[in-house]
Amino acid sequence: MYRRYVTFLVVCVGILCACMSECHAQTQDQRIRSVIDNLRSAQSGLVEKARTEIKKIGTPVTPYLNQLLNNDKSSTVRREAALGLMRLGATTKEAQTYLTNALKRDNDSRVRIAVAQALAHTNQATNNALPALLDALKHDKDGSVRRFCLYAISFSLGNTGVIIPAMIDAMTLDKDAGVRRFAAQALGWKGAEAQIGIPALKEAIQKDKDGEVRMLAIDAVRAIS
Repeated sequence: MYRRYVTFLVVCVGILCACMSECHAQTQDQRIRSVIDNLRSAQSGLVEKARTEIKKIGTPVTPYLNQLLNNDKSSTVRREAALGLMRLGATTKEAQTYLTNALKRDNDSRVRIAVAQALAHTNQATNNALPALLDALKHDKDGSVRRFCLYAISFSLGNTGVIIPAMIDAMTLDKDAGVRRFAAQALGWKGAEAQIGIPALKEAIQKDKDGEVRMLAIDAVRAIS
């Protein structure tokens, strides 16, 4: 009798655990669906709620954000998806691939800016997306996108032989004064690693038409020397 009772309890506990696990899965699925619906709602309160919930759910929501970034017709939703991936650190290879593709292909500059912000969030993401960021820094038609790509690149550790020349080119060749300002500043942040940038910085001090670029170039030379 005792053995039957113990067996009965074990079976009941097993069933209870299975039910709890199923309920948890359903609850998480419901939370993710709520996040997606709220991001698409265009209501600021619901969108803000979704932003908070993304951080609470964590990586399980990543594939859904990837799909929104890739497929949603609304540029506002795609932007929120990119920022959601940023809040999660853009740590998965799949997320980095979707972000990189969006940087290359999305026709809305606000989405591409959000993508660059997401890729700047971790060194791993920045390094994996470095070719795409460098290409956008050179070729994207929107100056704000180029600035944020430069911002992302400036956080990359290593790859100095590629990054510093790209910063120098941005400072000397870009028509957008905002890009040139940030490039001068970023060279200063790199310190001794940016020694090869000193001649270009000195030239900018003498010749750049933008007063702020000239001042930032002076500061950069001091930081590097």
